[in-house]
Amino acid sequence: MTMEFIKITEQSFQLVGMNFYGDPFENKSAWEEENGIGELWRRFMKFYLAHEDAIKQQINKHEFIEIHLTNDETKEKGLYEIFVGTQVKEFEAIPEACVAKQLPLRAYAVFSVKGDEIASDWYHYMHHEWQPTSGYNIIESYSMILYDEHFKGMDQLDESIVYAYVPLVRDDACDA
Repeated sequence: MTMEFIKITEQSFQLVGMNFYGDPFENKSAWEEENGIGELWRRFMKFYLAHEDAIKQQINKHEFIEIHLTNDETKEKGLYEIFVGTQVKEFEAIPEACVAKQLPLRAYAVFSVKGDEIASDWYHYMHHEWQPTSGYNIIESYSMILYDEHFKGMDQLDESIVYAYVPLVRDDACDA
């Protein structure tokens, strides 16, 4: 297993980017560039590169975030909301082509996911190996992946690292 637990952090996120809603795997499976997620990334990056200064207050021009949000239709029909974008200090003049997403302050477990492990079922490790002894429960409604300069591209996964942010709640908070 090349996945490594890094830390628990409390953080909120203000993000600007683009959304997809539907079955992202309708045409191609996970981690294939031709699926709905790959198409969303191409659309966002085309906009981002063509309008370099359009997203104001960006925190780091080398970090991008992908969020998978689940809902009742996810299990029933395989429909997801996928968001890709970048973190901003505050919302200011959001481009018309973009949407804003605000995630409240909460605890996250941060994992580094390396190499071929990126395209594997690393959620299994989080849920079945890490979480049972962590003192936390994983919030199932969304998950995030942070891509930075350590991600070399889909064609170089073996040389890449991404960071999984898993939203958490303390075990005792669930008992209350």
